Amino acid sequence: SGGMLVFLGDMPYVSEKAARAVLAQAGELPVAPSYQGQRGFPVFLPASLRPRLLELRGDVGARDLLSECVLIPWEEPGVVLDLDRPEDLEVKPS
Repeated sequence: SGGMLVFLGDMPYVSEKAARAVLAQAGELPVAPSYQGQRGFPVFLPASLRPRLLELRGDVGARDLLSECVLIPWEEPGVVLDLDRPEDLEVKPS
């Protein structure tokens, strides 16, 4: 058992509440919050995925490893709101 909880640096509006909800569902499958049908962050990745994570190269990401992800319906947009440009800082989740 065990695993890791992955946050992205460009998603500052992810709440502690969302992280705790994801951890509460942690098990043998990946877990993530879902806002309006869009998978968000943080994502729990079980330890069983570690070998496959270590095989990733370049800017591939772990998207393919999330095909069996357990999604938790979430009402806060911060789990999907990423900031890529300075002007994005002006957008606040409602």
